Amino acid sequence: TNFNKMIEQIKNLINKLYMQEMISKELQLKSLQIQLNPHFLYNTLDAIHWSARENDMDDVCKMTFLLSKFFRKNLNDGRDFITVGEAAEIARSYIELQKVRYLDKIDYAIEIDEEVRQVMVLKYIFQPLIENAILHGLEKSSGTGMCRVSWKLADNCVRFSVEDNGAGIPEEKLAEICAALNDDTIDSSGNFALKNINHQLKLYYGEKFPLTIKSVYGEGTLVSLQIPIVTTDAYSKIKTRNFNPLVT
Repeated sequence: TNFNKMIEQIKNLINKLYMQEMISKELQLKSLQIQLNPHFLYNTLDAIHWSARENDMDDVCKMTFLLSKFFRKNLNDGRDFITVGEAAEIARSYIELQKVRYLDKIDYAIEIDEEVRQVMVLKYIFQPLIENAILHGLEKSSGTGMCRVSWKLADNCVRFSVEDNGAGIPEEKLAEICAALNDDTIDSSGNFALKNINHQLKLYYGEKFPLTIKSVYGEGTLVSLQIPIVTTDAYSKIKTRNFNPLVT
């Protein structure tokens, strides 16, 4: 009946608002934690950088420089949306930092279609996926691993993908992850980062734009997502997470 449909719609709306609140609080907390005193952070890293340089500690010098660069770009005045070009620079700084950590055990390639370089996208959805590729894929593999990151134009969308030739995911584990992505609850248990990103995509862009994961155990993993291209004017209207840029 129409009444039952209305009740179901109300339940879905309440659940959606709850998920928005959970994601909002998590991101706000992380943002606050990292932005308590960014100038102090920059100055401290700069002091470590110069001290390491004076003492010929090349790795420490390089890492502090890259970390400072990463934080400076990632803080970005607290904005939740950045351009694809900015997202790529954050990704590059992060991977370069990891290359120092893993003594060049990893290599990478970043590709961007020029048509999408200025498209506005959510800031917090890319780096965790690259981090997963390195920590859960390449770190466990032998030899030098490859991480390919790309932002491509596809069907009036930005198609982001991160692919590694690392350890891969066992079939049972992959099924567990995919099931977790379809679960509408958000908690601090396993797969939290993936679920958080998936929920952000659904909340901002709709159910048609989920996170997808493909993997072959022992060969590597491909994680991808699509973001619809909307006008800059639409993004300028965003004041809260309740605004969907696809709805005019």
